[in-house]
Amino acid sequence: MPKSRRLAVVIAMLTGFLVGAGGTTAYAVTASSGWVSKGTTNGITYQANTGVSNDTPMRGWGQIRRTNLTANPVGWVGVGPFLYRNGALCASSDPVYNRTQSITLNGSTGGNCGRGTYYANANYYRWNGSGYQVSSTPISPNMSY
Repeated sequence: MPKSRRLAVVIAMLTGFLVGAGGTTAYAVTASSGWVSKGTTNGITYQANTGVSNDTPMRGWGQIRRTNLTANPVGWVGVGPFLYRNGALCASSDPVYNRTQSITLNGSTGGNCGRGTYYANANYYRWNGSGYQVSSTPISPNMSY
């Protein structure tokens, strides 16, 4: 290989390395309340979890599951999450209910509400035989964006 050709290959490799090394990678971060007991409905004990994540750029989310990790029959549980920015509601989602038998049901909001301090909360719905029993969880930890 001629010397000028080798020099061009080395320059191309170094340029690629430097451009690649200068790039940044963003990782999603989540702040979660952790699984919290939500009591018993129809003899079934439930747990719920609420959090915020910076992946869309921000979203609030909630999860509900049976403590024994068995599947819920269709329509037995629901989640309606809320996202707050600097203490004010900035996004919410209508409740979602499990359409299939599932162990964990997830619900989330969108929410591009700008820079600030975020936290989430959610309402949880559990079928009691004649209607839904509704409760909420403690708020998630704060997350700055």
